[in-house]
Amino acid sequence: MKKTPEEIAADLNQRMDGFKELIEKSATKEALVVLEGQIKEYQTKSEKAGEDTEEYQLKMDDLTKLVTAQAAKIKKITPAGFNVPVTLASQIEEQLKGEAFQDYAVKRKGKGDGPTMQLKDISWIGTGQVGEVVQNYMPFQVPIYPDMEMFNIYLLVALGTSSEGSIDYPKEKAYVNEMNNLLETTPSTKTEITFEMVTENAKRTGTHANVSRRALRNTPWLAQYLAGRFMEWFIAHMNTQIIAGDGIAENFDGILSYAPDYALATALQNIIPAGESSLLDAVIALKSQLKSTTNIVANVLLVSSITATQLLLQKSTTREWLQQEPVVQVTENGMTKINGMLVVESNDVTVGAGVVGYFGPTSIQLFNNGGIDLSSTEYHDKNFTSNLVTFRFEADQILCVYKETAFLQGVLATVQGDITAA
Repeated sequence: MKKTPEEIAADLNQRMDGFKELIEKSATKEALVVLEGQIKEYQTKSEKAGEDTEEYQLKMDDLTKLVTAQAAKIKKITPAGFNVPVTLASQIEEQLKGEAFQDYAVKRKGKGDGPTMQLKDISWIGTGQVGEVVQNYMPFQVPIYPDMEMFNIYLLVALGTSSEGSIDYPKEKAYVNEMNNLLETTPSTKTEITFEMVTENAKRTGTHANVSRRALRNTPWLAQYLAGRFMEWFIAHMNTQIIAGDGIAENFDGILSYAPDYALATALQNIIPAGESSLLDAVIALKSQLKSTTNIVANVLLVSSITATQLLLQKSTTREWLQQEPVVQVTENGMTKINGMLVVESNDVTVGAGVVGYFGPTSIQLFNNGGIDLSSTEYHDKNFTSNLVTFRFEADQILCVYKETAFLQGVLATVQGDITAA
């Protein structure tokens, strides 16, 4: 049934008022698109029903102007209202890519006044807007922290890769050398060599951290920070495992579990006059005994930070005049060498003790089974419903010590007492 003009006017007023209220409340582009669709649908239905009055046209024109104005307003609204904040970094990047800056930098070669940057659309903390929280300016993408350790064991130990989770290799147990010069028809003497097969299994090292998605969204450096911090912890952990691992459960068999103690009362006993020895002499004695008993020349000395300082504070003696080069050398990088051995500071070594050894591929090697993995997921436990992201750090590694005789340890004061005459 066709409506009367009065009924059409009442209907129009009611619908138009509703549309106007929706327009004024529209806060997003998506809401405005939906509203425009509803208006067009109503306009089509009204025209088909013959509801074409002068009042309807006026209200529809007014409504169209409101929609147009609202669309223009939304384009100017700071993106903070849509939880996509415009940061200072993104604004600077946009300006640098713009024609004004290119004209200033390239054509004018930086002469004259440069382009002015508009900062009105940047979302700052404390403005009271919805979704306003963004990261303030930071001079570094990753916060600067001191290293967990003074050194990285990866720089000492030979590295390899393994496609298997276990490695077998023969380790020499005994070697009796009977090689000699012989008469033409004299039988040779048998050399005895005894091996044992050693199986080293991969050790799983890992940890994880849960971070809120909001923190990741509003703090761009956080993911990089976690990766860097995990790596620092990993290096510190591997330093401890390779040097002092006790071999129990999933721990590595570290160097200290293999290295024998310095043997007292040897040919080095009482070789220095009383009162003339120092801890430096004890270090040299450790290296000398390793060479005389196993024919291995140590290239690294492991000591604690305190012991390293004690060594550097030792006074020179008259015997140093017999050396062609100084016993202690400090390079331009601050790395110290004592009698040709690189001094590595590690607090995994007991204060006052020293460990000398040959770090090379023929004595010790670390294999990575699949490399180091840093993964993230939101599907761990209740992460999805708790708005959390889990970062997992894992590595599978195999430590092979081919020559247990390549290392020697000792308490420096004890060694000093052995080599010094009473």
